[in-house]
Amino acid sequence: MKLVFFFLLLPIALLIAFVYASVWSAVFAAFLLSIGYGLIFKKPVKLLSISMRVMVLSGVLYVAMFLGGLMGANEDVKTKIQLIEAELRAQNYHPKWVIISQKRSQYLNDLLANSTKESFHLKGLAIDLFVFDINNNGSYDNEDIKLLIAAINKVEASHPNLRGGFFDYTLPKHGIVARHMVHIDTRGSRVQGSR
Repeated sequence: MKLVFFFLLLPIALLIAFVYASVWSAVFAAFLLSIGYGLIFKKPVKLLSISMRVMVLSGVLYVAMFLGGLMGANEDVKTKIQLIEAELRAQNYHPKWVIISQKRSQYLNDLLANSTKESFHLKGLAIDLFVFDINNNGSYDNEDIKLLIAAINKVEASHPNLRGGFFDYTLPKHGIVARHMVHIDTRGSRVQGSR
């Protein structure tokens, strides 16, 4: 049963926390962990102990998400991502992605191989996404990137204050995992390219 906790409940709780990257998702993930831990290890489930576990685990998850760059982006770039998603849905596409980076510390930024010294992540003006199949054709490819770029162009045309950079990692020098990554920011001027 201990394996169920570590290989099923723990990843689900962490996925909730990291995908939604908010305080409430961290609290919910911590609550799920504490309930699961009590049930699997046959510990008495007491409301007070659950509350304490939720507070401690949510605090730990919140700090981990903040230090790991999974939260902290400013409202403009968050709005831009939401508008891009809405635009793709309006065209009957499936905007499937996971936010993998928001505001970063200088230390974390320096550890990442593809980051620049003046990264817009340091100011909270950028979000990196791990993108899946947008056009629902069964694979992630350049067609998905083209759809994403078209949606970004449309959003930026109607919201000039959200103009910024778009970079993808589709070049052959990047591994299969990195090729699913895209960078979107609100630097104020349009920049696009592959890294």
